[in-house]
Amino acid sequence: MSLNTFSIKPDYIYVYLRVSTQAQTYKSNGLEEQNEICRAYIEKYFPKSTNCVEFFTDIGSSYNGKNVLTNLNKIIRKLSTQTNTLLLVRDISRLGRDTFQVFNLLKKIKKSNSYIIGIEENLCYNHSKLMDRKFSHSIIDSEEHSDIKSIKSTNRINKIISNGKYVGRVPYGCMIIKKK
Repeated sequence: MSLNTFSIKPDYIYVYLRVSTQAQTYKSNGLEEQNEICRAYIEKYFPKSTNCVEFFTDIGSSYNGKNVLTNLNKIIRKLSTQTNTLLLVRDISRLGRDTFQVFNLLKKIKKSNSYIIGIEENLCYNHSKLMDRKFSHSIIDSEEHSDIKSIKSTNRINKIISNGKYVGRVPYGCMIIKKK
């Protein structure tokens, strides 16, 4: 798929990078890979904007209210005082898995006459009504994907427990003895 620059000329560019856990930081789709993809996109489509680019990183998941995404909240606060800003993410799911929180961000994007580009999906929010709908559907699909993973994980854990095995960290004061 060829990428589209969406004919926008932002005054500011914010790049948002996020992984759910510390262990994912250096794996495939980790922070470094997201950073490289976003930097290459900026160099190709916004080369004259390189002096007004800020990078924000969070390690955590907003799914089921697990973590507060501190740097995403900083971006949201900045959007309330700026206009014509571009928020760039490798893919839309990086914005978070909590649809309420992400839709709150989208409201602020509209209000500040700014944009979000999901590079992988090649979608730009606040560019057109049709693209806004597609962007919104991607957010909902992202949370649905997390819900499915959570259900599968819960079912696996319940199956292990029902077979009389233990799941989780070793309780304080106990130790594991491996039997042959």
